[in-house]
Amino acid sequence: AKVLEFISDFGRPTAPLPAAIVACVPTKVHVDGVGESDFNISPDEIIESVKSGLLAPIEAEPELEVPKELISQSQLKELTLQRNPCFVPIPGSGLTKLHDKETGITQLRLSNGIAVNYKKSTTESRAGVMRLIVGGGRAAETSDSKGAVVVGVRTLSEGGRVGDFSREQVELFCVNHLINCSLESTEEFIAMEFRFTLRDNGMQAAFQLLHMVLERSVWLEDAFDRA
Repeated sequence: AKVLEFISDFGRPTAPLPAAIVACVPTKVHVDGVGESDFNISPDEIIESVKSGLLAPIEAEPELEVPKELISQSQLKELTLQRNPCFVPIPGSGLTKLHDKETGITQLRLSNGIAVNYKKSTTESRAGVMRLIVGGGRAAETSDSKGAVVVGVRTLSEGGRVGDFSREQVELFCVNHLINCSLESTEEFIAMEFRFTLRDNGMQAAFQLLHMVLERSVWLEDAFDRA
């Protein structure tokens, strides 16, 4: 309010005069039944808009509870008992862990069929990168569903909600745990990438977010419209 006194004190005798009011407007506007027409606005309309805005009631944003975890320890125990996750032998080798000395990559396979390849990096300082790759991508679209995959992936990314948590809560969870997450679709794959810190259970937080996106994503119609 102090920085923008010419707005917060607008109309009062003590208010400083504004140096300028800049209105960003389109050159053309679409009117239903008429089509494209020029967009015209007068200084009086701008002042009237500022006045009506000042008269509108201002309500504080609701306080957001920042989640410390997306999956509680009790939920985690229950899921573990239900699914009994474990590593199984890699097809063709009979071993549960296969390390390639030349590339430094270690191969594993989970009981649900997901292949896990990892490599320890000497260049990253207490940080990690995880990428989940799912086959399909835009190549799975048909002539009847052009853009379906890319729009669907974009909708999930735009919505940002998982489970009972709002987008804002998910964003703050990521900020608190220094997680950077991106979701994209290419011609062949849908890929989700996480960059995270290894401090303060950062990797655990990244896996929690991954689980929630896969299992409890929320589809939002307004996010679909934006996508």
